[in-house]
Amino acid sequence: MYKDQPYALTRVVNTEDRFDSGLIPMFEIEWAPIIKAFSDADISTRSMLGKYDFSVYDDATTGNRDYSYIAKDPGLFTRSFQIHSDPFNNKITSIYMETSSKNFWSGHSQKLLYVPLHIIQIQESSHKLLGSVKKSRTEIRFPQAESQE
Repeated sequence: MYKDQPYALTRVVNTEDRFDSGLIPMFEIEWAPIIKAFSDADISTRSMLGKYDFSVYDDATTGNRDYSYIAKDPGLFTRSFQIHSDPFNNKITSIYMETSSKNFWSGHSQKLLYVPLHIIQIQESSHKLLGSVKKSRTEIRFPQAESQE
């Protein structure tokens, strides 16, 4: 049905007081920083075993089964990792992560959200010892998501 037609995604970027949006062909989006943000927050390596409190619960409000990993050590980069799934077919409905890194001179935190074929969102907050906090939000919206709104 869509053969040879360009598949475009909507990119929306909010940085401080600036707003930019546009349709970008899927293969022209800079995927590397987006993939890096999510892969840096990955907690699946053996070295992370036992470093997170794990819980599973069914959310009566959304109907999802939620898997939650909360860092035991406040110094861990990935602070929170949540997977929401459909309990009937185990398909992932969304993934949400929070990261944080701090040192004497600066700090950086992120909130990452992925809803399959709906939206990818990265919220970032950075601060330096001397200076103001800088915030940004980048969203990649899929065409199906916009037609459902």
